Amino acid sequence: MNKPLTKKIVYLSFVACCLLLVASTTFAQGPENVNDVLAILNRLINWMFTLLLVLAILFIIAAAYNYLMAGGDPDKAKKAKDMILYAAIAIAVGLVARGIEFLVRQLILGSPF
Repeated sequence: MNKPLTKKIVYLSFVACCLLLVASTTFAQGPENVNDVLAILNRLINWMFTLLLVLAILFIIAAAYNYLMAGGDPDKAKKAKDMILYAAIAIAVGLVARGIEFLVRQLILGSPF
């Protein structure tokens, strides 16, 4: 197996384990009505948003390390700058998605929760 494929498999396994952990704690009693299902979905979305932020921060840290270790190589420095840009875009998209969710909830329900 090549190295990038192994990293992808390990990463996907980690994400799957995290999602299974969330699902097992969320569905321990089982939903009884629609509000329970909405609460479960809200909890899952919160977990995914937190995971997005943690991964984006890890990417920024890795990019900063790569930038510092570029040693004057413009290709490595550009790659690190691109990683930081993509992580910032991911954070922005996540925040916009949360903002849209909040606005829709305000318009439909009239309350944030």
